[in-house]
Amino acid sequence: MNISCIINISMSNTLIIIPTYNEKENIEQVVSEIFKHACDVNVLIVDDNSSDGTSDIINNIANSDTRVAVMHRMSGRGRGLAGIDAFKYALRRSEIEYVIEMDGDFSHQPKYIPLFLKEIKDADVVIGSRYVNGGRDSDRSYIRIIMSKLANLFIRKYLSLDIMDCSSGYRCFRKEALSSIDWDKMISREPSIIEEVLYECKLKGY
Repeated sequence: MNISCIINISMSNTLIIIPTYNEKENIEQVVSEIFKHACDVNVLIVDDNSSDGTSDIINNIANSDTRVAVMHRMSGRGRGLAGIDAFKYALRRSEIEYVIEMDGDFSHQPKYIPLFLKEIKDADVVIGSRYVNGGRDSDRSYIRIIMSKLANLFIRKYLSLDIMDCSSGYRCFRKEALSSIDWDKMISREPSIIEEVLYECKLKGY
């Protein structure tokens, strides 16, 4: 796998991971909104060799703000592989205590980051659920929402996960929970990494 990085990141105990692929329309504003609501965090953007100019935009962001790092994944594209590389990066940084994972298309609202950081003080994993009171599945058709709920129900039963929303990609982890996972043995290469990480955390007692 060929990976290049811009690493000039400042010191913070919280790292926000954003996997991207062709997100030039959103990523700059997403990062801006993150710092609007949580100015003392660091951001790692993991780009899967975007073809729309996302790479140039995130390079400019990282070069102008030491709170932002960029990882360019030039081969082995996949949401799961990007997540694994990002989590490994977080675990290598000794100052990191909390890791938030979110999408770069505004399906996950940055305004909730302070709430994640509040709740993680008394938890090992915090999930931004679409299926609790006050939660919602934004900008998707009714059919897709129903399909998502049915898939989530199947995953909960199949993996014995007592979690309302197993497939939410908006989560916060204590570093200790992530450290318990053998990332080299993870099998997911695509979005199923979301459920696999939760399953591994459960197996390790988190």
